[in-house]
Amino acid sequence: FFACRNAHLGEKESEEICSKVSAAVTKWMKQKKAVSSGEIFRLLAHELKKEAVEIVAIDNSKKALATAQVNSIEHQLRHRVKFALGDLYIPLPPLSQSLIVSNPPYIKREQLQFLPPQIKNFEPLSALDGGIDGLYHIRKLIEAAWVYLVSEGELLIEMGHNQLDEVMKMILDNGHYSNVKFYRDLAGIPRVIHCSKIK
Repeated sequence: FFACRNAHLGEKESEEICSKVSAAVTKWMKQKKAVSSGEIFRLLAHELKKEAVEIVAIDNSKKALATAQVNSIEHQLRHRVKFALGDLYIPLPPLSQSLIVSNPPYIKREQLQFLPPQIKNFEPLSALDGGIDGLYHIRKLIEAAWVYLVSEGELLIEMGHNQLDEVMKMILDNGHYSNVKFYRDLAGIPRVIHCSKIK
């Protein structure tokens, strides 16, 4: 797996979101979903290699997107993934996606300085910085992802270890989602929020 200073390597936490997506895809055979580029799209492509599903990998960094494309070729996944440059769901047409999956930056800006050197000194800041409260990108996803989902389409977002209550409230207050649930990672920490667009 090729990496560079412009691409976020991903953590073990991302494996949890990938495992939950494979179950959701059974419901959406031959449909599309949007995912972020990098490690998560590669994990999903492998996880779903037997399914007739199209993956759209989105990143707002040209260099990170190029790295993702190199990895898709290296792992023989290029034919399964379409790459798009953009911020969150911007390149997507409305009402086009069965699933939107994201592992956005969710670390509070003030906490970035305390990250381990192997992360702080190598990972691109844009892949880590979740804004003042760590929820900037998650908030943007929840606010408008429903516009791009088909009826009853599903949204899965990876989140920080102490963000469940706030993220759950955002989703419930939004009014466009139902069937809200969450999944814990291997350490027992709430890591993935999962909801459906109201029909």
